[in-house]
Amino acid sequence: MEKSDGRPIALLAVFTSRKMTGRRNTHLNALPRCFPFRIPLTSGKREDTDGDAAVVTEDGTFKRLSKHDSYILDTLFDEIMTAFDKHVGECAKQLLKIPVLSEDFLPRLVDSMFNRLVRPCPMDRIQEPPKLFFTRLIHSVMALQSSAKPLIEDAFKLLISGPKPLVDTSADIRTQMALADFFAIHLINTEYKWEFDVDPNSPTRQSPSVVSAGLAALLRLSFHQNLLAHLPESVHSLIPPEPRVNNKYAEDPSPLYTEMTQLVRVKDADESAVLDKLSGVIATGSATAARAIEEFMYALLQAGSRTPTHMTRVLELHSQVLPLTRPADPAEAQQYGLAIAGSVFEFFRYYPVRLACTFGALLDQEFVAATAVAEYILLKAEGGLREVLSNHCALEVLLELLPRCRRKTESLKATVASYEGSAQEGDATVGDLKTRLERAQQTMVQLFNSVVGDLIAAYNGLDVDESFDDMRQCLVDLLLDICRTNLDLLPALQAPTSDTPPEMKAVMSNVEILV
Repeated sequence: MEKSDGRPIALLAVFTSRKMTGRRNTHLNALPRCFPFRIPLTSGKREDTDGDAAVVTEDGTFKRLSKHDSYILDTLFDEIMTAFDKHVGECAKQLLKIPVLSEDFLPRLVDSMFNRLVRPCPMDRIQEPPKLFFTRLIHSVMALQSSAKPLIEDAFKLLISGPKPLVDTSADIRTQMALADFFAIHLINTEYKWEFDVDPNSPTRQSPSVVSAGLAALLRLSFHQNLLAHLPESVHSLIPPEPRVNNKYAEDPSPLYTEMTQLVRVKDADESAVLDKLSGVIATGSATAARAIEEFMYALLQAGSRTPTHMTRVLELHSQVLPLTRPADPAEAQQYGLAIAGSVFEFFRYYPVRLACTFGALLDQEFVAATAVAEYILLKAEGGLREVLSNHCALEVLLELLPRCRRKTESLKATVASYEGSAQEGDATVGDLKTRLERAQQTMVQLFNSVVGDLIAAYNGLDVDESFDDMRQCLVDLLLDICRTNLDLLPALQAPTSDTPPEMKAVMSNVEILV
């Protein structure tokens, strides 16, 4: 920012690193969890008095809070949301129990919840609850306090409406995804009732990108036919196509795929026969390990495509196939992993809810490496990078890779701590757990560097043309999100090379200041 005379204005963050302040981190940890600076939404409509004084009615009710009291109330809202971030229902009750008699109370509460929903991820040591928590919290407050419903709807409209909405395609990627999820859940809870305004000539036009993303998220909660039946025709063009699987072997099956469809079954499965067939094909050189496992994966995905329960069952019945057919050669193993990731992505790319849950199951059971998933999505996906970047579910899978890896590492760390307190010296179990923990930590660092490298490679792979500027900006935004949500991994980030774009170098250097 600059003053009118061109001199820069320094913007100071509450959470400033030790390098910038020279203060011990223990002092910084004593600061408030979050600075209650927020976008005025519904409360902004009530700025109808001058000065800082409160406005009191004859019955003693505060019609308007002073700015000082408003600041304290906003801070209290933030502290309660952080303290009760594991229990949505209790958090909503505690927020509504605050003994403040003022017409400002509900508008400021709604603004506080929406500001936490759209706030970018915290920059330093603060564990922010997931965005879904705030979505559920807003709807819980609405269920307990019906008078909050019009305020909540107004706040959402203020965020996405107008010629230059506050949240659009240029907003933080997680903010876009959070509002899309909120809109989808709100439509479900209100039986699809919403005042849509998508007329291009309307001054209050709602952002088509946010509405479209919300309807795409709605397909994860309802059927496509329900959307067509309950939503007005004016938004039918924004509804994504009906979810479907994309099996490239269905119309032109290969001999191996045909045989795999007969062997891979939900009932009466014969895992040993599948292993014998794949091992024989790979050993004789009839197909590479990557090609053989791709055809097996398509057969397996087809067998489990009916429901998520079918998919879980078919994975259980063939749980040894992927580990036992993985090549020992690192180069072949990399292609093998890309074949698995590519099979899942291409098969379910038009079926968002199944794409996310199938990748989740494979990653949790370590059937596929997270590095292979990131590399395929960013560099190998069919249809080009633009289609991937416009697919919120694909971005969700990508952004969830490191948090999933982190949860596993934290779980192992907690297990090691519990065993160390009770185990005797030299216990082999503790040693094994520590080895697994070290391996998990190394894997997380490798994944972090791999994802950053893939983003750089994807950026460099775009043509030097203005038509790709939006894609370049999206990749830079993804890099910023991944860096600032993994500050503890930044010291292990590989130094930028000559191939690193200047925009991405700037992101890395700016975020490193916070470490």
